[in-house]
Amino acid sequence: MSAYLPTVPTGTIPLDEDYRNLQANFQQLDTSFGVDHYAFSSQTNNGLHNKVTTPVIVGAAHPLTTTNVPQFYAMEQTANLGVLQFSKGPPVGALQVASTPVTSYQSILTGVTLNTASDLNILDFNGFGKAYGRFMLLSTSTFTTNTTIDCSVFFNGATFEFKNPGSANFRVNNAGTVLVVRSTFGVAVNDIFWTLQLMRVN
Repeated sequence: MSAYLPTVPTGTIPLDEDYRNLQANFQQLDTSFGVDHYAFSSQTNNGLHNKVTTPVIVGAAHPLTTTNVPQFYAMEQTANLGVLQFSKGPPVGALQVASTPVTSYQSILTGVTLNTASDLNILDFNGFGKAYGRFMLLSTSTFTTNTTIDCSVFFNGATFEFKNPGSANFRVNNAGTVLVVRSTFGVAVNDIFWTLQLMRVN
């Protein structure tokens, strides 16, 4: 809980007695502003952001923009999508601009292993009316000799379409509504690093 006291100064206590409360308020302002910002007391970068933290937006729907000011916010559109950062531009005439996901999905830092002739699940698109994006993969496994995939992914709410999904033995595919990387190799493929960049989700 903040130690800031909005009733200070009270006007009924002499300032030479109330100064400690005033000092405490200024100290608390410095602390509060210092969250995600450089503090008031910082001699460099004063007033600038250090990072931006956006708690999940209140409500189940994307906000509507009513002015020429774009918005940046966090939202969990569906449970399987999780919490993402979104950006939304101002309306064009009477039309609302679609919200754009800013967060990309990434594989773990150490890379993942795809077992012999199996699927590596990436994301379940169940509940999306329309979605598209870009899926990129690099495997530094000695077996695949630096295999790369750069695939466009389209989902219409029921079926997928892929552009440049990869090779016959190692490719982007789907298992129902789940986007997967599918291997038909007779050995495990390790050191896989991937990124899914969603450009639109409805």
